[in-house]
Amino acid sequence: DWEVEADHNPVVPTIKPQHLAYVMYTSGSTGKPKGVANQHNGVVNRLWWAQSEYQLGADDCVLQKTPFGFDVSVWEIFLPLLAGAQLVMARPGGHQDPHYLMEVIERRSISMLHFVPSMLQAFVNQTPAGRCSTLKRVICSGETLPHTLQLQSQAHFPKSELHNLYGPTEAAIDVTAWHYVAEQEIGIVPIGRPIANTRIYLLDMHGQPVPIGISAEIYIGGVGVARGYLNRPELTAERFLEDPFSAGPAARMYRSGDLGRWLADGNIEYLGRNDDQVKLRGYRIELGEIESQLAACLGVREAVVLAREHSPGDKRLVAYLTAHEGAVLSATQLREQLSQGLAEYMIPSTFVTLESFPLTPNGKLDRRALPAPEDDAYASRGYEAPVGEIEHALAEIWKALLGLERMGRHDHFFELGGHSLLAVQLVSSLRERFEVEVALGDLFLHPTICELAASCLSGLNKSLHPNLTTIRKEGTQYPLFLIHEGSGDIGYAQQLAKQISSDIPVYGFSASGLQIGEEHLTTIEAMASRYIQGIRHIQPDGPYRVAGWSAGGTIAYEIAHQLIGAGATVEFLGLIDTTSDYRHLFNAQEVEHAHPYETPEIEALLRLLSPDARHGAVSHLAAARDFEALLAYTQVQGLLPEGIDSDLAKRYLALIHSIGLALYRYVPPALPTRLTLFSATGESRSDISIGWGGLIPKEQLQIISVRGTHHSILKEPDIRALGRAILEVVTNKGAAKTSLV
Repeated sequence: DWEVEADHNPVVPTIKPQHLAYVMYTSGSTGKPKGVANQHNGVVNRLWWAQSEYQLGADDCVLQKTPFGFDVSVWEIFLPLLAGAQLVMARPGGHQDPHYLMEVIERRSISMLHFVPSMLQAFVNQTPAGRCSTLKRVICSGETLPHTLQLQSQAHFPKSELHNLYGPTEAAIDVTAWHYVAEQEIGIVPIGRPIANTRIYLLDMHGQPVPIGISAEIYIGGVGVARGYLNRPELTAERFLEDPFSAGPAARMYRSGDLGRWLADGNIEYLGRNDDQVKLRGYRIELGEIESQLAACLGVREAVVLAREHSPGDKRLVAYLTAHEGAVLSATQLREQLSQGLAEYMIPSTFVTLESFPLTPNGKLDRRALPAPEDDAYASRGYEAPVGEIEHALAEIWKALLGLERMGRHDHFFELGGHSLLAVQLVSSLRERFEVEVALGDLFLHPTICELAASCLSGLNKSLHPNLTTIRKEGTQYPLFLIHEGSGDIGYAQQLAKQISSDIPVYGFSASGLQIGEEHLTTIEAMASRYIQGIRHIQPDGPYRVAGWSAGGTIAYEIAHQLIGAGATVEFLGLIDTTSDYRHLFNAQEVEHAHPYETPEIEALLRLLSPDARHGAVSHLAAARDFEALLAYTQVQGLLPEGIDSDLAKRYLALIHSIGLALYRYVPPALPTRLTLFSATGESRSDISIGWGGLIPKEQLQIISVRGTHHSILKEPDIRALGRAILEVVTNKGAAKTSLV
């Protein structure tokens, strides 16, 4: 009720300027993130300076679009509230969609917003110039702002001021500021001059100030300097030093590790880092953290990571490795291991294995002598030419975006150096080329050319059958139908199909419920019935071949049951490491619960988050198995990955829950046909039949032991053995009941 709201500024006498305002985490060189503790006085100083500089009023409207884990979000939220301006909050993930941003700017008359320079470049490239006429100020920070982009921005937003700010998390968001003035064009974009109550020192290796034009390290003093790093006293003492140039009591300064030089007009030019920390697409990354994780990977003896410019404005992480004797390093396996401890944006685009690292005459690593990777170093998968018009068109788009000369149908967008901002450009190109709307989340789900082509064709596929995906149409033999696993995804089928004879067509079935408006199928019987419709469309009469990995094997079993009940012949029923009993997934209380909160869904949600985000409140909520609170917390804190908004995450997790409950409730019936179980030897089991030996007569059960774990049997190199085993059985060469592949 506005009539009873306070009409004066609330005062909380217990809050002091030196009290803690927030803690934000940045990358750490030892693999441990650093929590930066900022105080109220520093944050308030930054806000009051901005209001004095920009003079926001009631007619202004600020767009808040930065994820909450970055300190820019602090001023985006509190500056308009402080000034009495309007605040508009973008949808989660919206900060990466230029067309969405343009629509919001125009619809809500946004007058001020922030861009990381690389995202500003994407916006300028993908939206028409002269639009967004309500914009008064475009604020840039987080990366170096190239002069060419400054000129492009001025042409794109002719009525808007362009401001370039600089500041580390350790100094309350920003400490210097510059804005473009046409009469003062100097051919570079400085980071400007110190903001209010802030001091900038450029000091040499002896801690002495340097003259104009001389490169030196940037030290920051003043009210914005943070307390230090939370629970890291040694690191705090190393970076937060006594300020010998200040007369203030207990004054401190922060050693930034950035290099700069004074210009004659009093502005500062930023010159990069003096250590191994880099800024990549707005993320602050300690290369040492990646090197530490790489060194722990199997087979790696030494590791060095560089940020190399692949093309103008496009930096990528390149890992250089030496291997232990006899070890063979696989880029795919290295990425998989790194993904357990690093965020997606910290995983190198390519891996270069060397016999030894180049050294300087005094025996130190010579980073400058490390070779630039060849184009084919970005490819981690065997080359197979694109098939069909859409795959060829996608290959051309990918080649242009990634700067590569050859693109195979199984090449992986993110493994080839693609990242979230290039993904935005890819989505825009697909929109223009095919007139289809592909969400960023779709690209994360379908990251290869053949998968994305199938996704683009989903409109055609859905007209035939809503769950059917054509993986390989060519071939003269009876087709093989593969069924999705417990997450509803059929991605494993793409790789498995490559290991099976090209004369066998392969089709896959994904689950319903991930797309907006799709309903979940809540029983295994209903899934089987739905998928049989698609099978009959492709192959009206038997004999049929059907298989599935994990939960997919259970659904395949029920498909065979229903086909046989209808009088059809099932020639091959393959269960790939599928258990006969899923009652371990839930307990009775969980089955009756109306909302998904069980362990599988919590684990799936945690896998969506970066390792840095899995601590603190997230860890406590996960341990308490409070799924609803955990999901709500990740949404509010902006912890979901770029391109995965909260709605998509909810649909994904609800789908996993629905399939899990269906598995829990399913009781396999007797089946008058031969069943082939491919059992992973890497799992600790007392029963190699995983329960099927107690349900299926011995003469009907064929068990083939395949090297690998439950997950690795579908990855290189174990997937090759699995493919051979399936092919032998399908072609009636696998006669033994139990064998080791």
